[in-house]
Amino acid sequence: MRTYAGRKFFYGGEIRLLLALNTRYYQKEVGADGISFKGNYGNPPKAFIYAAGVGYSFDNGLETGAKFEAYTGTGLKQGAIRLGYRFKLH
Repeated sequence: MRTYAGRKFFYGGEIRLLLALNTRYYQKEVGADGISFKGNYGNPPKAFIYAAGVGYSFDNGLETGAKFEAYTGTGLKQGAIRLGYRFKLH
């Protein structure tokens, strides 16, 4: 969901649910002998994803923004920057 604060600056947030469809997945483990991959045949991982982002819209249709995402239960966190173009359909 995106909300504009003024004419050009926007911010937004998301909450999503990650459901893996495959019942077999691999989990990375670090042991004394190095990194190994262990097969897991149990329930696939499930996690909530929450994200927040900000951006700016320019007059020529370009947009730039930054976003942060985090996945509960996995410890995965990531950030991203974005450059986009808004097409006018009128």
